Amino acid sequence: MGHVCPDHVCPECDEEVISEPPTDDLTPYAAHGLTAPAWAHLDGTPLCPVIGPDGYQPAQPKRRRRR
Repeated sequence: MGHVCPDHVCPECDEEVISEPPTDDLTPYAAHGLTAPAWAHLDGTPLCPVIGPDGYQPAQPKRRRRR
């Protein structure tokens, strides 16, 4: 399992993320001209989808806001 990054979260759902490619993902990123994501939710799924320049793609993590 990748490194849990407690200072980063998915920007869409605010779940913690790991710094490794998703393990529970069947998306053929290369076939769509996209680079495979480097981050995943703790359960191995890609980060939540967002609209990018080439359509839907996994979000990039954001820094957790300190309270």
